[in-house]
Amino acid sequence: MMLASIALAAALVACGGSDDNDTPAQQPLALTIAHINDHHSNLDAFAAQTMKIGGVDTQVELGGFARVSQAFKAYEGRDDVLKLHAGDANTGTLYYTLFKGQADADLMNTICFDAMAAGNHEFDDGDAQFKSFIDHLHTGACQTPVLAANIKPQVGTPLAPKATDDYLKPYTIKTVKGVQVGIIGLTVKGKTQNSSSPLATTVFEDEAVAAQRTIDQLKGQGVKHIVLLTHIGYQDDKRLAAQLTDVDVIIGGDSHTLLGDFSHLGSGYAAAGAYPTQAVNKDGKPVCIGQAWEYSKAIGEMRVSFNDQGEVTACGGQAALVIGDSFKRQDAEGKWAAVDAATQQQIVAAVNADPSLKMLTADPGAAGVLKAYSGQVDELKKQTIGTATEALCLVRPRPHHQPQRRHARLRRRQQAGARQRHRPGGGAVLPQRQPARRHRHPERRRRARAGEGRPHHHG
Repeated sequence: MMLASIALAAALVACGGSDDNDTPAQQPLALTIAHINDHHSNLDAFAAQTMKIGGVDTQVELGGFARVSQAFKAYEGRDDVLKLHAGDANTGTLYYTLFKGQADADLMNTICFDAMAAGNHEFDDGDAQFKSFIDHLHTGACQTPVLAANIKPQVGTPLAPKATDDYLKPYTIKTVKGVQVGIIGLTVKGKTQNSSSPLATTVFEDEAVAAQRTIDQLKGQGVKHIVLLTHIGYQDDKRLAAQLTDVDVIIGGDSHTLLGDFSHLGSGYAAAGAYPTQAVNKDGKPVCIGQAWEYSKAIGEMRVSFNDQGEVTACGGQAALVIGDSFKRQDAEGKWAAVDAATQQQIVAAVNADPSLKMLTADPGAAGVLKAYSGQVDELKKQTIGTATEALCLVRPRPHHQPQRRHARLRRRQQAGARQRHRPGGGAVLPQRQPARRHRHPERRRRARAGEGRPHHHG
């Protein structure tokens, strides 16, 4: 009987049916992940940002969502790319104040992300507002899935009208060059509950517990390539990697971390670690970690190679700052001025040779979407400035209507206090003392000489 059992087990293993260690081989995969995070409704570019280009201080226009959209256009037509957003699209500028995520969703739909992680700031105005943002994001063809494996809204609430995963999915599976890649979303638990406004009925699970459960679920479906799309912060990403089995890549957000080597650009571009940061998971196998700074200023591009067992064999890539093509430098008087044609060519050559910089014009489609919203923002600013000016005029203090003789008396007193005299017998020059007030009443004079206070009158 024992021999028969052993023979049966061997037959099952040979068929690939029961031994977890005997997983069928797949073709090797070379995957590119293009990603951003924490744009926080920063859709406009940042003007007059100083960095060293070719070793010289240079002013550039940094970021802008229309330029980020143009950066993603470089991946069109490729079947080896995942486009990811690691959360916190909302909150931070008038674009959110006025449009409550609609402007962000419309700009994001010019890119068509393969997945987005739910950020803590997506909950700033509650579950209903988050639902509204996702509805805008799902207007049109993109249908970007919003992921959070550790969030469970209560059925019947805005994010879960019929089921807990109506709006927030635990994962999505993408097929890249014939190979399935699982993308799992995670949202920072404590910060979201304590600093944002989710419903009390919305459950937030421990990030590591939810991640491992979902990894195991995907592994059970035969998915070997696992990407965590997290919004928990760079340091926590590194800690999380060590707690999990079978995780290959972590694309993160929340801590607004710049990774890579930007030291040559100046002290304002200090990075927190290497891009990608290479860690080790609980299996002792490599994990590649990336994040791409903040506010539509940068884009990350991670390149990951897998063997036929789905294990990471190498990872590399670059996070790059997105800049425009107009430049200023200081003239002989120290004033910032547009550069001449020859200097422009030198700067452009230096930028093109620097992998940490991407010089781009705005994507026309995204620029058109942004223009429609920015016009309304500009109009609000004008109205706000006008209202503020009126308010200042209304509360402007009235002039003091003092008689001219009172002003003259005050001036005489000031002049008298400024006069100086010599003490008898020489000595230091001292300010002239004001003459003591003369009291007409003898009793008051006596009290003044004695240092007594003014007599009180009762009744």
